Amino acid sequence: LEWFDVQDLIRETIEQSQGSLRDRHVNVVACEESTLINGDFGLLLHALANLVLNAAMYSPPDSTIEIVTSRSDGHLAIAILDRGPGIPPGEMNQIFEKFRRLPGSPSGGIGLGLSLSKSIVELHRGQIHVANRSDGGAKFTIELPLKDQPAALTGEAPSEQ
Repeated sequence: LEWFDVQDLIRETIEQSQGSLRDRHVNVVACEESTLINGDFGLLLHALANLVLNAAMYSPPDSTIEIVTSRSDGHLAIAILDRGPGIPPGEMNQIFEKFRRLPGSPSGGIGLGLSLSKSIVELHRGQIHVANRSDGGAKFTIELPLKDQPAALTGEAPSEQ
């Protein structure tokens, strides 16, 4: 595990996803303060990239994919919002199962991306959720617990014991 800024994770995810995002606009809305995560950068990058890839695959060309971060109650939330068809009502509970592909899915893939993302997030003691957006599309949210931010990395003076 290592400490890293969530914005670095998002920047790297977008950079690695450029091929699948070429016909999409990406809008990043970050929480106001810098947030450090203690985790496995490579694994979390993989989980986030799977969600961004799905958003690109299911949203129409020239649409906007949003990546929004927020903090509350000791958790960091990273939400990926798309303008695709959303999740069919009967599929919502099974979407994170291994080898699960939605009816009418684009060709390619074997249905492991969301299952892997869920496993990676849970390995970090987090949760992943999906919901349909009221104005169309899907919203996938990763919630990770925040540990006390290390003074050495935030620039604050260490407190005396």
